[in-house]
Amino acid sequence: MTTMKKTVLTLGAFLLMIPWPALGAESDTGGVDAASDTTGYIYGQVLTDDGKTYEGRIVWNGDEETFWGDIFNGSKDELPYTKDVPERKRRESIDVFGIKIGWSTSKWEHNRSFSCRFGDISKIEIAYRDEAVLHMKDGAKIELDGGSNDLGADILVVDKEKGNVELEWRDVEEVRLMPAPADLPVVARRLFGTVKTKDYELRGFIEWDKDERLSDESLDGEDENGKDRKILMGDLRSIARNDRRSSKVILKDGTEMILSGTNDVNSENRGVVVEDPAFGRVTLDWEMFESVTFEDGGSGPAYDAYQDGGALHGRVFVQGGDVLEGDIVYDIDEERRWEMLDGESEGMDYEIPFGLVRTLENGGEDVDVVLRDGAELTLGNSVDVNEKNAGIVVVKADGRTSYVAWEDVKKVEFEGAAKGNS
Repeated sequence: MTTMKKTVLTLGAFLLMIPWPALGAESDTGGVDAASDTTGYIYGQVLTDDGKTYEGRIVWNGDEETFWGDIFNGSKDELPYTKDVPERKRRESIDVFGIKIGWSTSKWEHNRSFSCRFGDISKIEIAYRDEAVLHMKDGAKIELDGGSNDLGADILVVDKEKGNVELEWRDVEEVRLMPAPADLPVVARRLFGTVKTKDYELRGFIEWDKDERLSDESLDGEDENGKDRKILMGDLRSIARNDRRSSKVILKDGTEMILSGTNDVNSENRGVVVEDPAFGRVTLDWEMFESVTFEDGGSGPAYDAYQDGGALHGRVFVQGGDVLEGDIVYDIDEERRWEMLDGESEGMDYEIPFGLVRTLENGGEDVDVVLRDGAELTLGNSVDVNEKNAGIVVVKADGRTSYVAWEDVKKVEFEGAAKGNS
């Protein structure tokens, strides 16, 4: 199976058919122009332990999480289905310079990381230090204990009456998320555009160098005359990789220049993130990146667009011919449609909500994936999709469970069409 069908990854026509900001869901912006719409920003009420309540736009952990599509990370405190996994050792390949020279064995480790989008969360209960309980829109409760700077983070509330209110984690009791108004007082625009790689195109919301994603942030570099430049992202028409050391940038006024000397414009760039409705979040490394052309795209999917929750359900095809049907617990911990399938392919890292996945076929060291819209991927280099996967638990209608070791999994078919933005 090819990594991805080129015609599928070219998303321009796809996005014309499915109105942004939702897949199969409408967002009412009250007639506000898309370029100034603010429904994609995280919004809600923050309750403090001294009885105060603040309401407004929420910025998590400095300025790291701002939009509903941003990821909340942590470590799950409880993994109830580990009881179904037999005590045994797992085989791990020994690679030298990419060449497999043998195998080693080690015991299973049942700790698992967690990730979801802020738009999937209903409420966050702050517990202690870096602990929290996430109440999800579909009724699930997830207990988290560390594993990310999202736990223990400072929280900024742009309160509609009191202005900017910065709160420390220890002072917060609860965060209640709700739809954002379409006319919040936000000056900067979110970056949106078309990213070209060596073989494909992606069109969606952009995070440059895993950092800049607003029009009032800056692209830094040194021009050909040795002059330091600091260019507002909102003034850029395009950025193209020139070589490992530099980029060609074109401003909206037509000015062209070659910039070098910083990780904004050379091979030290930490990655270009594209958030699109078909694949979730895709991160490209510098060698895959060719160019980006910017355009207005609004603030992203609104809170109500994230509505496709519930248990993963489907069929697991076992090596040897057996077929098990029921609720699926993938890699002994992912069991909801808003949880993420992680993997890498050809210099591109994917975080795909399971609600977008139609089938998975186990290739041993990687997995062939077919998404809801027909896109095909071959993913590897992640616990979710290689031999480190702890296996699948199938919960049958009568509550009985069956465990299938990863090496015995042939294929997984997930039921249910994607709704909302999942």
